[in-house]
Amino acid sequence: TGNPKVGVTGFCMGGGLSLMIACQRPDAVAACAPFYGGMRPDTPVDWDAIAAAVEGHYAESDQGSASPEAAKKLEAELRGKGKSATFHVYPGTHHAFFNDTRPEVYDAAVSKTAWERTLTLFLMLRTIQYVSTCNIMLAGTHQGQLNLILNIFNMESTAIRTATQQSANNGMGQLLNLLAHTCRSGTLTTV
Repeated sequence: TGNPKVGVTGFCMGGGLSLMIACQRPDAVAACAPFYGGMRPDTPVDWDAIAAAVEGHYAESDQGSASPEAAKKLEAELRGKGKSATFHVYPGTHHAFFNDTRPEVYDAAVSKTAWERTLTLFLMLRTIQYVSTCNIMLAGTHQGQLNLILNIFNMESTAIRTATQQSANNGMGQLLNLLAHTCRSGTLTTV
C-alpha cells in the first residue's frame, strides 16, 4: 500500500485478535480499534510490546472479557504502561451492537459514532491517507457491517451498490474483492 504501518480492527473474537496482532507486530500496527473484543485471562499477551494507539468500542451490557469493567481495566493497564489507549463504553448497548443483522442488539447511531471514531484514528495515524484508501484489516466482519462501511466511506458508485445488493446471494467474497479494487492504492483484508 505504500504505508509502512496499518490500522487493525475486529469484532468480538476479531477484536481480541486485533489487540493480539498489535502486540505481536508493533513494527507494523500503528492503530488498533477493537469492537467488544477481549482476551481470555489465560491468553499470554505482552502488553508492553504494543506500540499502536488503541481505541476500543464496548457495550454497556457486555460480559466476560469484553465487559465494561474488563475494558476499563485493560485501558488503565495500557495507560499505566505509557500506552495510548481510549476505551469507549456506549450506554444502553449490548454485545454486537454494530451487527445490523441482529436487530435485537443493533444500534445504528452508536455504530456510526464508533466507526467514525475508528476512521478518525486511522486517518490521524496515517494508516489510511484518505477515506477512499482502505488500509484496514477487518476481522470477523458481517455483511451488515460491510454495508455500514460502504456508507461511511461514501462509496456510491453503481458497481458498489450492485455488489452490495448481490452480496446476500453471492456471498461477501465478491463485495470484498470489489472493495479492495475500489479503494485506491490500498488493501482490504478480512480474517
